[in-house]
Amino acid sequence: MPVSFNDRLKSAVEKSRAAGHRLLLVIAGDQQRALRLAESLLSQLPLKQPLVFDASGSTTSDLSSTQNAKSLLGSDTEAIIFNAWGGFDPDAFGILSGTVIGGGLFVLITPALDSLEDFADPEKKRLAVYPLHSNNVDGRYLARLATIIRERIPTSHKTGQLDCRLLETTSAPVSQPQRLPTGDQQNVIDAIISLTEVRDKPAVMMISADRGRGKSSALGIAAAHLLQSKHLNSIIVSAPSRSTLRSFFHHATIQAEKTQLKNLNFIAPDALLADLPPADLLMIDEAAAIPLPLLAKALDAYPRIVFSSTLHGYEGAGRGFALRFKELLNRQRPDWQSITLKTPVRYAADDPLENFTDKLLMLDAELPDLEKIDDLRPEDCAFRQLSADRLLSSEDELRNLFALLIQAHYQTRPLDLRHLLDGPNLSIHILEYQTLPVAAVLLASEGLIGDAALRDAIVHGERRPRGHLLPQLLAYQYMQAEFLEQKTARIVRIAVHPQLQHRGFGSRLLNELQHWCEKSGYHSLGSVFGMTTDLLAFWRKNGYQPLHLGSSRNASSAAYSALVFKPLGEPASALATYSRHYFVNRLGFRQSHRNTEELATIINDKEIGAATDVSSVQPDSDKLIQAEIESYVFRGRDFETAHYALSVFFGRQASALSRLPDKQKELIDAVVSGRQDFSDVCRRLGISGRKHAEALIKDAIEKILAEQQTS
Repeated sequence: MPVSFNDRLKSAVEKSRAAGHRLLLVIAGDQQRALRLAESLLSQLPLKQPLVFDASGSTTSDLSSTQNAKSLLGSDTEAIIFNAWGGFDPDAFGILSGTVIGGGLFVLITPALDSLEDFADPEKKRLAVYPLHSNNVDGRYLARLATIIRERIPTSHKTGQLDCRLLETTSAPVSQPQRLPTGDQQNVIDAIISLTEVRDKPAVMMISADRGRGKSSALGIAAAHLLQSKHLNSIIVSAPSRSTLRSFFHHATIQAEKTQLKNLNFIAPDALLADLPPADLLMIDEAAAIPLPLLAKALDAYPRIVFSSTLHGYEGAGRGFALRFKELLNRQRPDWQSITLKTPVRYAADDPLENFTDKLLMLDAELPDLEKIDDLRPEDCAFRQLSADRLLSSEDELRNLFALLIQAHYQTRPLDLRHLLDGPNLSIHILEYQTLPVAAVLLASEGLIGDAALRDAIVHGERRPRGHLLPQLLAYQYMQAEFLEQKTARIVRIAVHPQLQHRGFGSRLLNELQHWCEKSGYHSLGSVFGMTTDLLAFWRKNGYQPLHLGSSRNASSAAYSALVFKPLGEPASALATYSRHYFVNRLGFRQSHRNTEELATIINDKEIGAATDVSSVQPDSDKLIQAEIESYVFRGRDFETAHYALSVFFGRQASALSRLPDKQKELIDAVVSGRQDFSDVCRRLGISGRKHAEALIKDAIEKILAEQQTS
């Protein structure tokens, strides 16, 4: 390596430290040579030992998955080596790049840039759906990565067969080191404290920030101050998961003693909105991860709330959520306040690595404002399909489309952009107005599984090949392999520009999409989504009927997962009718001990009476009940799915049940008919655990089935 590059790198590190910026070093070429060079260069720099990310699980790596990378959220690192030879994971790249502090170095090791598009990236296996393999997945995303590297770092330093490119700061030194809390953070802390100064006065605040601005830590400091000063007696904090609040609790415990924080409690969104426990202040971090109807419920229940949301970042939903939430706040709490954090915490503004990451992962993708749209009608827009090749060649079109998709869904991840460009079973369809997409659908082609043995294993819960979410779910729930044979179009994502929502654009898009699917030989259309009343009403208005509802709420979104289905011809229509009967009875059994108001959002009035009467079983359901029972006992069916069938089965076996041992009979009565928790029943009856309990239930069924065969 020329001494001049060593000197340049050392000088760049010194300069970046003075400016509070991070460096990006790309080393492209032979993997082992690149790793040795990276380690040699880092050993000569005044930085801590680097963390190595390698998704292949190399023995020399410290981190090998997105989950591992997430463990560093809220942490500071000085040096990262990201070995893309093990697979380029966009989610991990986004997380790890965000942990590097000012003056630090992020090293990206890749195959040669000229051949990156054709690289057999191990990450491709996550994109390949059955029966496809990694070699069926295109390399557009990696081609775009190579293009961005060349554009952002045009100067190359050759070392043997290695291509080294250094992205460094051009900023002058900062006058003094960044101190925490930053001015922005202190403004947030002061604003939260002032929010609670007038006791019992209702108040709502919305805090917005890009990632890395110290939003969560500012919330933690404010919460600790309020409890430490006895300003408030109790604070509840909620977020998609406790792990996302690592920085919140870290800074709270620095500010106050544990005894002073005993009334600072984390409650997951589903539990919070189910129980509505009392609190002087409710804090909801990453509010974009929670459906608006549930946030509306929180606004009704709690007088004082602080919401926060990430605008740009892997955990953000962008401007779309902000627009929708603003409308909700204006309706319910028009006196709400807003504050934004802009100053980065770990590094100075206009950081080169952050700018590179935002460009690559499109974390900063923003929807353009639409002008003169008051009279715009859905029929004024053109429907067309967008090819992934076209998106690769037009960065503006790709950015506009991704911005539209981001605002429609709170769980958009950097990996979704790679799916968009390389997903082998995906297609993209839009309504376009003046060259801008105003509504979009991401469609997955599923079904057409020809292997009969595989179909049988899926029906019984023994196999789950990658992809084919909708037909696999329906085939398993209703034990109908025909769902797997037919060609199904699953709507992965549907998005309408926020300025045009509730004006028929989504319905027009679905109508055009249906015509396209019919011409393309699909038997059905469907979607799986986090259910809200408004979303379900939208789907039903467009002719989609619910055929499945998840058995429990998602802990982070507090929403049930729902599946809607629309047959496009007789074969799928017959399957839908058959499945609908069973779905109604099964749902009624599940909901019979709850308020039927929730049930009424899923099925119509005529069905509710029959649904809540467990004895009212459609004649064509008897065969399915028997099949579920046998699959539960002899194959891979789980108890929760078979619960309704078990209830009907045992409900018809009073005489046979009376001949069972008391413990076995009491177990069945408690967990099947009484729907009591397995762990509680096992403790009461002296059963070793759930596995033993289910063995006793299956043993009882086998005895009853044997009696039936001999009678």
